[in-house]
Amino acid sequence: MAAYAIVLHEPNPDVWNRVKRYWPECHYIVNDTLAFIAGDPMLTLTADVSKELGLDQQHNILGVVLQISHYYGFHSNALWEWMAKHT
Repeated sequence: MAAYAIVLHEPNPDVWNRVKRYWPECHYIVNDTLAFIAGDPMLTLTADVSKELGLDQQHNILGVVLQISHYYGFHSNALWEWMAKHT
């Protein structure tokens, strides 16, 4: 599995609803503008995730999808457990 970060410019509940619909078992929403999803790196491309979420000119939602290869920091145990399970 590969982990992806979704960073929004401003809160958008519709985007998080799409995350929950398309990745029901492998998402972790941190706050109004940041979430993580997991997917098969051979099948899941950052561009595809972005399109599914409407992060494009057509929908005019500002945001970025990043594939995560390394991570480090200080956060809740729940986030670290999610990352360990999905990366």
